[in-house]
Amino acid sequence: MKYNMQMGLKALSVLLIIIILSFMPATQRLNLRTADGGIVSSFSTENGDYFDIQFRHSVNKGLITERYFLDTDTGKINLTSGWFESYGAGMMDTIDENMKMTEDGDSLRIDFPSNWIESVNFASAGIANHVFIYGENKLRLYELRPYKTINISIERTSFFEIMKSYIEFSN
Repeated sequence: MKYNMQMGLKALSVLLIIIILSFMPATQRLNLRTADGGIVSSFSTENGDYFDIQFRHSVNKGLITERYFLDTDTGKINLTSGWFESYGAGMMDTIDENMKMTEDGDSLRIDFPSNWIESVNFASAGIANHVFIYGENKLRLYELRPYKTINISIERTSFFEIMKSYIEFSN
């Protein structure tokens, strides 16, 4: 009887440790969240990785691709470049001397000076058709969370949150 009680307490202790660890922010992830804090999607990340956001400009209707680099050491994100299918109405009429503008195939490319930030927000509207691209992953934000603001940031994330977002995203 005493042996069964000890085994039961050990099993309960292990289960309790597993539960506690699953709720502790443990691993650094690139998270896409809604304004209410719910995870839309979550990705493992490495220092120097980047993601792109593609969308249609509301005025000139040209396709724009913005590239953001990740610094997992600081948890910050930097907009480095933008590719513009067309450049005119509704776009910047002058560029800062720290920006570099070049032609890149059929697009105009602008390289921006370093400006490391904590997170990036996008309003996922169907008109702009925002698409998040990270490696082989392509998420149509306007289909996942229509007309919601999506916040993109590097965060320490618990295994519980990762599993919860995986279950919600696959449904």
